[in-house]
Amino acid sequence: MKDSSERRARAGISAIFAFLLFLCLTTVLAGTCAMGIFSESHLRSSLQNSNYIQESVRSLREALKTEAEEHGLPGTFLSGQIDENSFKKDLEAEIAGAGDVERGKRLETQIAGSIASYLREHQVGQNERVEEASAEIAAKTAGYYENYTSFPFAEVLFEYKEGIFSWMKILLPASLLLAAVLVFLLFRLHETFREGGCYGLSSLLATAIVSGIAGFALRFENKWEFSSDFPAYQAFVEAFFKSPAMVLWVNGFCLALLSIIGMAILKSPEKKERY
Repeated sequence: MKDSSERRARAGISAIFAFLLFLCLTTVLAGTCAMGIFSESHLRSSLQNSNYIQESVRSLREALKTEAEEHGLPGTFLSGQIDENSFKKDLEAEIAGAGDVERGKRLETQIAGSIASYLREHQVGQNERVEEASAEIAAKTAGYYENYTSFPFAEVLFEYKEGIFSWMKILLPASLLLAAVLVFLLFRLHETFREGGCYGLSSLLATAIVSGIAGFALRFENKWEFSSDFPAYQAFVEAFFKSPAMVLWVNGFCLALLSIIGMAILKSPEKKERY
């Protein structure tokens, strides 16, 4: 009777330890995933893989070509003012939170000066209408540039990145240390390696399932939060979440396989006798 009650108590304590171990492993998984997702290297890689900058420049030039033709200017007059390298620097500065608030005014002044020079070189009657609209054209061009160099994801990035990184610097080491202590206690609590190992592997299997679900959520359930009508941005969102989702899937599969194989080995008749 006493042995039976002791076994039940040991099983209850082991279940609590296993659940705490699961929470620790899940915290480590979530923390490393979040730090990887919000790292600068992953952001730059996603921009490159989605051709975000090149597509943004192309779309901007097409919009400016239409704007120029509507006002009787050559199609390349406004689009030719856009330098891809400068655009890339401005976009990266915007992503890094160091955007230049005066760049729009400078571009507007530059465009207005270019229109004035064009009118001086091509003094024909039809350009009187263009001259009257020069301020409007310059302002619209600067507005287009500001829109295309703005980055919808930057606000989300700044909102979460700082908090996540500061918390994970504390939570990750603490979770790893607590996980090691819990594993030690599970093995000390049981007379055999097999019983303690099964509880630990159960926690690992539960973490693997969470990893797979998280990968699915990242891959298919994120668009509503970061939606945009800009095609290049949609491509960026796809690239940004695709690789972390794949990592979570592979990680979940490997952890599940490891835990299942481990439990199969520990529960085999030979191991029961040995351990």
